[in-house]
This record gives sequence, structure tokens and C-alpha cells, in this order.
Amino acid sequence: LLALENSLPDQALTAYQDILKTPAQKAFHPEALLKSGVAYEMKKDFSKAREMFEKVHREHPQTQAGELSFQYLLYLEHSKGA
Repeated sequence: LLALENSLPDQALTAYQDILKTPAQKAFHPEALLKSGVAYEMKKDFSKAREMFEKVHREHPQTQAGELSFQYLLYLEHSKGA
């Protein structure tokens, strides 16, 4: 998960996708979705970033990741026009 912090979004996305495929790690799904959105944003794939942020906001609205995703959506809307 340090891949995202080290500006390696492709490696980060691989790790997050592995988490999302693992039912035993369901507690980490909201954060994995949120950080996937950040990784896609780093890759300048704003459409996919928006998709991830919307998904975590829709599926996990009561989590911290769900709340943060709304802020990321606002940021994308105002700064990138996505």
C-alpha cells in the first residue's frame, strides 16, 4: 500500500483490486475504493477516479471513506471538470 504514497499508482491499484476481490477483507473495501480513486486521479484518469469515488460514497456512505469520497468528488468537479 506504500505504492500510492511513492507515486506508483499502477502498483497501488493492483493491491487495492486484490483487496476488493477478497471477501475476508471486506472491512477494508471502502478504503481500497477510495484509494483506488486517488490512484486513478494520479494517472489522470478522472473518469475512473470519479467512478471509484461515487461507488464508495454510494455503497459505504456511513464510513470515513464514504464521507471523504464526497469531498474528492467536489474537488474533481471544481478542479478538473470531470
